[in-house]
Formats: sequence, C-alpha cells, structure tokens
Amino acid sequence: MTKKILFAVLGMLLLTVTKAQDVDYTNLLVNNSFEYAWEGQVAQSGIEGWTSGTWRPWLSTNINHKEFYGWNVTDWNFRSSTNTSQSLESSGINKDQTFNIAIFGDKKFDEIWELYQIIDKDALPAGIYKIEARLAVRSDRRTTQRLFANQRVQYYGPETNYTKAQMTAGETATFAGWAAANDELKDMVVYTSIGEDESLKFGIRTGGKKMDGTMAADNGTIYGCFKADYFRLTKLDPANPVITDAKLASLSVNTGIASCTLVPAFDPEVTTYSCQLPKGTANVTLTFQANFEGATVNGANTVTINEGTGVSTIVVTAIDGVTAKTYTINYSCAENGSTDLTNLIVNNSFEYACDGTMLDANGDQVVDDSHAAKGKDGNGYRVKNSVEKQFYGWSVTNWDFATATNNSQGMNRDYSPINKLHGSFGVWLGGDLTFKVDGLDTNSFEFYQTIDKENLSAGTYKVQCLLAVEDGKRTSQRLFANQSVQYHGTQAQYASNQTAGEVATFAGWPSGTSNLQEMKVYSTIGEEESLKFGIRTGDIKGDGTIAASSNPLWGWFKVDYFRLVKLDPADAANADLSNITLSAGTLTFDAATTSYNVQLPGETTSVTATATAAMEDVKVTGAGAVDVSSGSGVSTITVTALDGTTTKTYSINYSVGGTTNLKGLNENLSYRVTDRKLSVYGCNAYSVFSLSGTRVAEVKNNTDGTSVVLSQGAYIVKTAGVAPIVTKVIVK
Repeated sequence: MTKKILFAVLGMLLLTVTKAQDVDYTNLLVNNSFEYAWEGQVAQSGIEGWTSGTWRPWLSTNINHKEFYGWNVTDWNFRSSTNTSQSLESSGINKDQTFNIAIFGDKKFDEIWELYQIIDKDALPAGIYKIEARLAVRSDRRTTQRLFANQRVQYYGPETNYTKAQMTAGETATFAGWAAANDELKDMVVYTSIGEDESLKFGIRTGGKKMDGTMAADNGTIYGCFKADYFRLTKLDPANPVITDAKLASLSVNTGIASCTLVPAFDPEVTTYSCQLPKGTANVTLTFQANFEGATVNGANTVTINEGTGVSTIVVTAIDGVTAKTYTINYSCAENGSTDLTNLIVNNSFEYACDGTMLDANGDQVVDDSHAAKGKDGNGYRVKNSVEKQFYGWSVTNWDFATATNNSQGMNRDYSPINKLHGSFGVWLGGDLTFKVDGLDTNSFEFYQTIDKENLSAGTYKVQCLLAVEDGKRTSQRLFANQSVQYHGTQAQYASNQTAGEVATFAGWPSGTSNLQEMKVYSTIGEEESLKFGIRTGDIKGDGTIAASSNPLWGWFKVDYFRLVKLDPADAANADLSNITLSAGTLTFDAATTSYNVQLPGETTSVTATATAAMEDVKVTGAGAVDVSSGSGVSTITVTALDGTTTKTYSINYSVGGTTNLKGLNENLSYRVTDRKLSVYGCNAYSVFSLSGTRVAEVKNNTDGTSVVLSQGAYIVKTAGVAPIVTKVIVK
C-alpha cells in the first residue's frame, strides 16, 4: 500500500514538471505544400495538364483533373474560358520543396474569394490553433490578400495599406507588414480558437476590392492575385502562456514637434499613464505593438486634443478571445513653452484630395473612384488629372515645368523606406520641362502656402517637413520660411547656386529618390507680418550651370508632413553656450562668464576650442583652432540665437608657458614669463616683490601687452585690491 502511494505521488510530480507541448496537426492538411497534381500523382513533366514547367488544372490537355488536389476555390469566374494562369509552379522565392500554387486570371475576383480546405470537427479537439503559410503578393495588384482561419485573418501588408472601406466586417485582423515583392513568399500566421464540434476552414482569402472600396475591373493580371505555399497547423498546449498574452510590448507618443514622455515610463504591466504635451498641441500620433503577434490591438493611432486635454485607449485582446488588457493615456497641454501651431497649415501631411474632403473618417484617407474627375490615379492623386489642377491648400509659382501631357505631380505612398511620421500619403512634384519662372531667378520656383498675419503674433517660428531629393537630380531643393532656408545636402554641394538675400543652413542629407529626411528652418516675424513657407527649387546646379529639361525633371522633390511651432520667447533669444572645452590648458566654464584667461603648457603651438550651444540649432562661429606659436592668442566665439538677432560673444585669451593653477591663484588669474618679461592676466593692478620684501616693480594700469622686465630669480606677485592674491614667480 505504501509503495502504491509513493508511485502515485511520483507520478503527480512528473506530471507537474513535464513541459507543456504544442501538437503538430499538419498531417491533416491535404497537399499542404502543393507537390501533388492529384491524389497520388506528383506534379512532374509528362503528366496530364503539364506545360512549360508548370501543372495547370485548366489546360486544354487536362481532361480529368480540373482542380487543385485537396483544395477548393469559391468559384472559377475570375478567369475566362481560355485563361490557364492558375498553376503549380516553381517561381516562388522561399518556396517549400519544388512547387507553390499561383492564382492569376484575366477577369476579376468577387469581393470575397477563397482558396481553402475544411478540416472536419471530428478530427480536431477544442483549443487554440496556429495556422501558418507563405504568401506572395504582386506590388501592383495588392487588394485584400490574406491568410485566414475561420474569421481570423492576417493581411499581407502593413495596416496602413488597407482601409475600412476595403476590409471585411466580422473578421478579426492582424497585419504581417510585408512590402509587396511579386515572387517572394513571406511567412504568414493566424491564431484561432475552435470549440467542441467546430470545424476549421482555412486558406487564402482575397478579392477585387481596392483601397477606396471600389471593385477592380477585369484585368489581364487581375487585382488580388497571389502565390502561396507551405501550410502548417499546430495546436497550442493549453498551458502555453501566449494564449492569454494581452500585453503591449511597446507604446510611445509623438506630437510631431517632439516625443511625449509617458509617466510612469512604459511597462507592459502598467496600464494607466499621463503625458504632458507641448502648448497648443492639436493631435498626437501613437505607436504601439502587441507583445504576442497573434493578439489583436484596437485603438486610434491619431488622437485629437480638445481644449488642452485628451485620452487614448488601447485594448489588447489575447488569442483566446477572452483575456484583454486596456491601456489608457491621459493628455494635458503645458501652459508655457513653445506652442504647436501645425493646425494652421492646411493639408500639412497631404491626406486630402484637391477639394479638401477626407474620404474616410477612420483615418485611412484615400482618393476614391467617386472623385475620378478630381485626379484619382490608382491609389493616389495626380494634379494634371484633376478638375481643380491643384494640391488642396498649396500653391505653386506656375505649372510651366509640366507639359500638357505630363502628370508627374501628385500624392501617393511611394516612399521606401517609408519614414513619414503621420498619415499615408506624400507629395511628389516633377515634370519634363524646366523649373524656370519667367521674370524671376531660376532658383525661385516655389511650392508653398501663406499663413496670414492675422493668425500669427510676432516671434520666432520653427517650420519642419520631410524632404527627399532624387539621386542625380539635385539642384537647389530647400525648405523655406520667408527668407530663411535649409538646403537638403551639404554646403559644398551648393557652391554656385545659392540665392542672394536668403539666410541658409544645410541639412547634409544624401540624395535618395524616396528617402524622406527631416528638414527645419527658423524665421522671425514682426507684428503684421505673414509667414510664407514651403519648398523652393530651380534649374541651377551646384556648379552654376543650368540644367536641361528632362524627365524626371532636375530639381524635382518629394515632401511630406509640414509642422509649425512658435518658440517660447526665452528659447528664441537664448544665445548661451552650455560648455567650452579646450584641446590644451584648463578652462572652467560658467555660462554667465564671457571672458577667460587660460595658461597653456609650454611648447603649445595650437589650441582648439569646442563650443556647445545651450539651444539646439543656434549658430556658433569662431570656435576651432587658434595659432599660439607666438606665445599668445585669442578665441572669439559668437553665438546667434534662433531669433536671428540676439548674440553673445565669449572670448578666451591664451598665454603659453609658465605654470598655471598655483596656490593662491583664482581661475581667471594667470601669468606668463617670456625672455624675463613678466605679464600678469586677470587683474587690473599688481606689485612685484623680491623674496626679502623689497618692491621691485608696480603696475597700476594692467592692460594687454603690459609687462615688467625682471632679473633671474624668484619673486612674489601681489594683486591690488581688498582681497589681494599672492603667488610666487620664478624667472629663469
């Protein structure tokens, strides 16, 4: 009896420590890797339906097997009677074994079309299942291609590639985030819960519905086509912790002008946060990601701030469909500091069509077919195709750079990498003629808008945007705000094409056709003064020569996400340095002290001063190397504040030789002995005594260049004043 009890206890202990195990059910999938043409028949040359290295069920030579073994399709209406572009073929990159399936046609898919299998309820126990496959989507034929398992789906691309009008109600969706790449099969995964007596239907779901919610027309390469391969099925162990994982892995807030610090710092276990926004913030953009890929996250990526407050709510639901966690961020705007005025810019991130209509209130803004007469082009917008012939909210100097047939001006998603911070679309502006504006300088073409003086008070403003310049087409592309400009590249790239009257800085970015980079300028305006801003470009290249017309046009650009901030007056006028460091000698920096005397070690011939401004982007001149081979030298460092007028000058007087930091010297008192001539720095008057106490020299008006000649020996120097400084000097 005792032995039985012992074995029972040991058995319970073994069960307790046994690791949870997922169970592979891929064997229940028929032809999961598409290696069979029909039951028992490997796809290979010589069989019925074989042609040019592929097996095609609808080939005329295939009489008996007009289906994919193990798989069903909703219907065959997406193909004409003569179209056989549905096959087992081998072109898929990252395919498993020899073949993958390719579904193409020449007509159009219905709104929902499926390639699928069903595993009967008697074959699967209740639980959480993982379905995996590989999927390829053509870059020019993306619609709603997605892996599905019952009503759980994973779309192929990032969430921003799909609109509420396009997606199917009732589905629970995640997004794989893949960029379309034609033949490259990418890993997809869906998790779904199956109850008792419930079957599993899975496969690829697609359709002819485009981003704008309209149905694609018949087409030789068919919108919604795809390639797929390597389906797998796994039942998760009930003890697997991912089943109830409803946490966020990351959460951050961006206001456009700055990142917002969460309080407390983000922790997956903490669900309530506060966040103070810059004064005047109108909306914020959230970035968040589930800790487990199968969990679903619901919450607005963009939140509007009303009267200085707002709330974000993000709900994460685990794959069991029951466990959920809600994260809340409470926003408040600061009462002081810089003020976000981006709301004054019309169509700042180019999410509106020419008439200013945002067509999807959920934030997936597109130009739909009902606006075809207003410039719709695929999933974008072209000015030349529109009735209004404009970008909503924006003006151009003229349209002469484009011929009547050239429509290379519009809005789309063509940015790689897509580093836009807000929205879905950006602008591109090109042509096939030249940017020359009759009667104006050839560098004066402008894409711009103007904020009226009635909406702005006097002060210093910061204008930001994202700008891309094409390789080999750089001329003078620059962000401007009134006469302040920032060129896209380095200063050396604009040796002979800068414009007189502009105050220029240089971002130093490399060119890249679709690589948007951060640009910023500062402009100070007075009372009753408007602010004109945008992108300025032209025909003059960096070497001063005039670019010829070409397609694409020299000087063309892509741009997105304009922002406007009025600086706090104290920040705008801040011309302080935060530090000065030297390559030799010692300087103890104090922002309130603008004049320094520094003793350098003997034999020093050059010293370099490095100055760091207290405010980012202020102009600092005069730092750098100074020649002190003569025994002395001066650094004069000038700081110009962001307002463009407030300045502050720091001076450093260098002397070479002697000893520094002797006992009794303060940080601004030093001396130098050269050829038995004593010079003392940092005091107005001083006396020199022999060691016996006899005064041998007295300087009552100590200015630059003053010195006393001494014989070889030791002396005592005593400064004048109520708190004299005494030190010993050796003359060799």
